[in-house]
Formats: sequence, structure tokens, C-alpha cells
Amino acid sequence: PLDQVKEEISFLSQKYRGEKNLPLFVADLNFGIFKRDIEIARFIRETSLASEYPTCVDMYTDKGFSPRTRAVMEELNGLQSSGLIIALQSENEKTLKSIKRRNLGEKEIAETILWARARGIESGAQIIFGLPDETKKSFVDMLKRAWDRKFDDIYVENLLLFNGSVLNRAAERRGNGTVTRFRSLSSSYMDIDGCFAAETSEVVVASDSFSFDDYLALRRLSFMLFAISGPGFYKMFFRGLDGLGVDCFNFLDNFLSPTADHQWPQEYLNFLADLDRTFRSELYK
Repeated sequence: PLDQVKEEISFLSQKYRGEKNLPLFVADLNFGIFKRDIEIARFIRETSLASEYPTCVDMYTDKGFSPRTRAVMEELNGLQSSGLIIALQSENEKTLKSIKRRNLGEKEIAETILWARARGIESGAQIIFGLPDETKKSFVDMLKRAWDRKFDDIYVENLLLFNGSVLNRAAERRGNGTVTRFRSLSSSYMDIDGCFAAETSEVVVASDSFSFDDYLALRRLSFMLFAISGPGFYKMFFRGLDGLGVDCFNFLDNFLSPTADHQWPQEYLNFLADLDRTFRSELYK
């Protein structure tokens, strides 16, 4: 009930008053899909102004970016931590057909980015690597399009397989030639009375359309994009390359693959070796 939702928000605002580094997470994968979500967003904003909590809101909005979603984002503008995220996932036609998905059209994406920019809201593209029929080339081409569209941030996610998901079915795994490994989920592990317990994700690292070497190459590239988009390291520098006619992705490809005919600084080579070693060592059978 709406009254209960408001009571819970009020309770949290009193309990965590003044906690500026503690975001409020809206546990809804399509916030803005219901009419009442606008009222909830307005109540969160009013509560924030009255009690100084929350000062930051984490949420996933409706993927269709409807007028309700826009209204929710306008209510929470200045509070939302991640801005507008467009879940592209893939733009490979074969992949979209395989996973039975339809994306926003080119015109809709352009209008959405302009809408966000006019309101001072950062825009981001969320893209998943490892989906059926996706190749290294088709994925990098998609990243380039996302960059050229002037998204503020590009988030690259590895495809994870969950119990109950269609791509995790035995027939789908066989049909796609899926190869997976397990990766610990952040720091979610500990020793409990002598028993080691760990929270893990099952990550797709190869399939009929891409190799494990492709996975490592894209893992390195996605790491660099995260560093540029997330913490914002040298973001203005890389955007400045556009004005010089330098392809950002060729720049990163060269940076991650130094040629053997030049004497490079040892610290730089150590950095790349550390990256490769880390990406390999985080995976378990």
C-alpha cells in the first residue's frame, strides 16, 4: 500500500538523517512503470528536503523510457546517483532475435540523450558482453556507436547466468556453446565457524561466437571504459581526442597492446601484466 511505502521512507529518513554517503536504493527494476511511482518519487524528494535524507537515490528506471519514467527522473533530479541509464544490452540483430528483445530506435535514443542533457542529467549506456551470436567485432562496433552518440558513461557488464533464466537452460547452453567460470561477488566471502562461504557469479567467458581470448581483450577494454566513465579518469582528455580526429578505441587498443619494437616503461608493462593476471585469476571452475 502507498501509505506503507511512505511510512517506510519516513522511517529511513529519520533513522539515517544526515548520512550523506548512504544512498537510498529503490528495489524495483522498472521504477516509473506505475502511475503511483511519480508520487513515490515526489515523496522521496520532499522527505530529502525536510530531513536531509536521502541525499542520494539509486534506482533502475522503466526500460521503455515512458512519460512516467521522465516524470520520476525529473522529481528526483539532483538526487539520483546514476542518471539516465539506457539498457541497450546489444545492437546485434542476430543477438536481439535470439534473446527476443527490442531496443529503443536510433531516433528515440538521440531524443532521450538530448532530453537528459537539457535537464543536467547524465546519460549512460548499459551493454552486456557474452550474449548469443555476439562477436568481439560486433561488440566493439556497438561500443563505438555508444561513444559517438555522446553518452556520458558507458557501462559494460559480463553476461551472468542465473537459475531460472532462459539462457541458463541446458538446451540453450548447448546450442550457444556456452563456456562459463565462477567469480567471487566483490568481498562477499567469509569464514563461518571453520566453513568457507562465498557468494559467486557464473560468468560467460566463451561461446560459439567468441573465444576466451576475445573475452580477455574485452575485459581489458571494459576496465578502461569503467575507469574513464565511472571515476572519470581523464574523461575530458578522451573526449578531446574526438575533436582531434583520433579514434578513442584505436587509442585504447594500442594502449592495451604495446608493440614489441619499442622500449616501453617497465611500470606500464607491469600494469598491463597485472591486469591480465588479475582477470585470469578471478575465474574458477
